[in-house]
Formats: sequence, structure tokens, C-alpha cells
Amino acid sequence: MAIVTVKRKLIILGVVMVTILVAIVVSSVPRTQSTVFFSSAQAATNATMPPTLKATFYVTNIANRAVFLQIAAIERHRDSAWIADTQALPTNTFRAFGKVGAHGTVQLSFELPHDPVPTRLRVLVSPDATTVQKAQFALCRLWANFRGEGQYKQLWFRNLAVSTYQVITPEIP
Repeated sequence: MAIVTVKRKLIILGVVMVTILVAIVVSSVPRTQSTVFFSSAQAATNATMPPTLKATFYVTNIANRAVFLQIAAIERHRDSAWIADTQALPTNTFRAFGKVGAHGTVQLSFELPHDPVPTRLRVLVSPDATTVQKAQFALCRLWANFRGEGQYKQLWFRNLAVSTYQVITPEIP
């Protein structure tokens, strides 16, 4: 019985040490600069009620990894300030915008409620996770399972993206 307890403590210690090592490596990696760029928007309204605006952008990714894009906010220019339109997109809600491959350019469109004021989109950029980031995520899940705080069956994800930064699109006319 005492041997099992010692082995369990050594396993816990090993997992903690590996987690700390991964955290140090990840935190020492320099923060990425913006690698996603948007063209000027092409906008078209439709005659539905209520009217919607379809904004189309060419999005270029100069990074070595693919990035997944999500709309984090629709911002309107009112009273000399940019304010998030929480009726068009509620707070803490993200809408898929698309994926751009490494060194790629794609055309992406997004429909939003039409409002005759200057509008822009706040976009969350999530590059594909590195092997180190995937390992850190898996270790966190394993550690939660071990402590009894989680019951994760899948620890490793082949298609994992990590939220890194936000960019703002050019103004939509």
C-alpha cells in the first residue's frame, strides 16, 4: 500500500514538473505580431426587412500557420467614439468568420444589420496550436481528471486553435 502511495506522489510530481516546464517554454516565446491583414470592405445592402449589409473582405495571412477568424464585436461610430453594437452581436458571443491558410489569401463575407453609420468588425485571430500548446492543453485536462475535477475522455486535439490577438477591419462604407 505504501509503495502505491509513493508511486502516486511521484506521478503527481512528474506531471506538475512537466506542466511547469511547458508553461515556462510557452511564456518565453515572444508574442506574435499581427499576421492577418484585411482589404477595404466591399459592402452591399439588400431590400429585406430589416435591411442587412453584406461586407466582403480579402483577408491575407502572412504567418506560417493557418488562422481561424471569429467576429468578436460589431462596432459603430457614434458620438465621436467606437461603440460595440450589442444588439447586432451580444457581448461574449463569437461568430465564425472563416479560416485562412498559411501564406494564403481568401475572400470572406459577413452579414450584419444595416445601420447608416461607419461600422467596423473586431476580429479574434486564433492560429493553429503548436505541438507545445496542444501538449499543455492535454496536460491541463489530464491534471483535472487526476484531481477529480474533470472527466475528459479526449486529451489530445489534432485541430486546436489558440486565441492570440484581435484585429479591427477597415471601416465598412
